Amino acid sequence: MKETPSQLPIQSFVMNFPFSLSTSDPNNIWMQELTDDELAINKPKAYKQFMDLYNFVAGGALVNLLPSEGNLQDQVYVANLGIYLPHIKNENHIILSNFTSDPRKGEEHVGEKFFNQMGYKTHVSPHKWEGEADIKYLYDNVYVICT
Repeated sequence: MKETPSQLPIQSFVMNFPFSLSTSDPNNIWMQELTDDELAINKPKAYKQFMDLYNFVAGGALVNLLPSEGNLQDQVYVANLGIYLPHIKNENHIILSNFTSDPRKGEEHVGEKFFNQMGYKTHVSPHKWEGEADIKYLYDNVYVICT
């Protein structure tokens, strides 16, 4: 089995710099209730907040940066991209999301390429599924579905 960040004795995270962060296509009920002024993104502030978080996390863990490809406005919310399956001990598997939200569709292709290059076996969910937002790993082969 090829060693991946999942085998390291330190924490490993994936983050995405907010290059493509946008609210141009409000894709949830809360965003649809906001005015244009409330939806406006302060990019310098977003970049600083990202760098503050990145520097904090990278001080004690490996941080892998997911490339920004295309016009994927929510790609920065990378936790929803999928989930690593730690209960499979002899291989590294990632299940990738199959988003229902139009602005998120396509993120799975960026993730698939990224994780395959790192040595993971990737699988896109055949069902609509929002990634780790919808499931949490507990222990052994026990996962909790959050709906």
